[in-house]
Amino acid sequence: MDEVSEVKERLEVAEVVGGYVQLKQAGRNLKAPCPFHNEKTASFMVSPEKGIWHCFGCGAGGDILSFVMMMEGCEFKEALELLARRAGVELKTKADGGERAKARQRLQDAHDWAVKYFQTCLVKNPAALSYVVKRRGLKRSTIQDFGIGYAPESWDGLVKFLRKKGFSEDELVKAGLAVRKRSGTGVFDMFRGRIMFAICDRAGRPVGFTGRVLDDAADTGPKYLNTPQTVLYDKSQAIFGLHLAKEAIRAGDEAVLVEGNMDVVASHQAGVRNVVAASGTALTIDQLKTLSKFSRNIKIAFDQDSAGLQASARAIEMAQKLGLNLHIIEVGAKDPDELIQKGVGRWQAAIKNSRDVFSYWFARSERELNLSEPVGKRQFSDRITGLIQMLADPIEKESYMKMLADKISISLEAVKQKVEQSPAPTQTPLKKPEPPPAPAPKSFSPTQLIEASVLAINLVYPECRLSLDDLGAGDFQKEEYRAILAALKRHKQADIKQLLELLPAYGNDVKILALRGEEEFSYLAPADRSFEAFRLGRRLQTLTQHQSQAQISQRLRAAESSGDTALARSLLAQYQALIKQDE
Repeated sequence: MDEVSEVKERLEVAEVVGGYVQLKQAGRNLKAPCPFHNEKTASFMVSPEKGIWHCFGCGAGGDILSFVMMMEGCEFKEALELLARRAGVELKTKADGGERAKARQRLQDAHDWAVKYFQTCLVKNPAALSYVVKRRGLKRSTIQDFGIGYAPESWDGLVKFLRKKGFSEDELVKAGLAVRKRSGTGVFDMFRGRIMFAICDRAGRPVGFTGRVLDDAADTGPKYLNTPQTVLYDKSQAIFGLHLAKEAIRAGDEAVLVEGNMDVVASHQAGVRNVVAASGTALTIDQLKTLSKFSRNIKIAFDQDSAGLQASARAIEMAQKLGLNLHIIEVGAKDPDELIQKGVGRWQAAIKNSRDVFSYWFARSERELNLSEPVGKRQFSDRITGLIQMLADPIEKESYMKMLADKISISLEAVKQKVEQSPAPTQTPLKKPEPPPAPAPKSFSPTQLIEASVLAINLVYPECRLSLDDLGAGDFQKEEYRAILAALKRHKQADIKQLLELLPAYGNDVKILALRGEEEFSYLAPADRSFEAFRLGRRLQTLTQHQSQAQISQRLRAAESSGDTALARSLLAQYQALIKQDE
């Protein structure tokens, strides 16, 4: 048995999925609202017998590995490692890889102990505890969830604690928890006299820390100090609070990005949980890529000073590269934390009333500049032109150029000339947006729904397979469905077990279709099922023909516009032939 099979053998699909969503018994299967799209009627099914899950609404489905990948927004390897730890399966690796994995785990263990040490020190220090509980108003559950603690003034308190736990000085330095002395030997604590916030990976494991000074007036170095780059902590990819926010982000289909750790903590405590922060660095494209795995809708609430505005402008460019929908939140206070103290409703309203980046910049620039003066119009056009140049979609570009022309009462041609002649706002040319992989399709298209139903009824009920005689590979969009169709047509009496043996590469697809067939058609009498199979097959053919007609019609218009009369005649003949088939 290979590692993947062993993990699947040891873990029940209901146990894994049930760790994320509340499942209810529904006959032989389990049911819940789908975690990948909003729905009023639960259509997400788990089949313990088949070891798979499937949503009848959005079409997502698979095994425990695909479920964890989608829920955690991670790759196959990371999902396998997470499930292997849970199942108690030791993954086989090359010798050097095994040593690296062990060394990495040691650093992870050191961080786990460091969180406990800092939290113990917080309880023992009245000033630090008063700052966190009374001044910041944090509850015990919030302190626990975010791994908030206190690093005492001692030069080597953490070092001594971790040395007693068996960690070497080298390990503590590599973990970013200690610093080597400039002269002589030995190490001392990286963080001293600071409120500590644990930075966790998506699985909730601490990989680094942010330390905030307890006394803003004290001359104790920077206000915030972050763990340096380590094997565990990559500041360009880490996102503070994501492990606690990812479910809310996916459920609401939007992520709110703020600047400060306390903004995240205060928002979560107030019940607004889809909030995260860039950790220890300016916002990076890698961080946006990670967020895009949970939602393509990003709302940013950065400070409205010059640094915050520059960060917003950089975010626009990166969002365009990734094909994200970016909105700006006007906080109306020093920061979200301060706004929440005045009332969480104000923070919720600010998020709800966010504007897309262009509407925001149009409104802000109109407030700040005098558009009745030529110089004001020039400054206004300079700002908006710079944003328009970041756009990759020509239709979107044209729309905003028209808006700019109307706003300052000049011709569209003049705006186009300025956009073309102005220097690019950045040195990095924007490519066509590459939409990030969505965790699941929002919904089946009518054709996809019919395709799945056609195969589902024929797969579960072999007596219906005569209905497949008039269908071919061209009637199905998915490669997996075409392979299953071919097997069903070749093996008219094969049952599900035999089909799984015939199609080992498409095992999950066969199981999902089997689940769909059992749920959708078991209530029908045999004669009615055969009738339904033929009806579905004919419906699929009709949809396929209509799609072909639409595609040929589009090509025909293009050929006529370009003057290619030979191609136009050929396409017209194809179109007329399809029309006759449809009569």
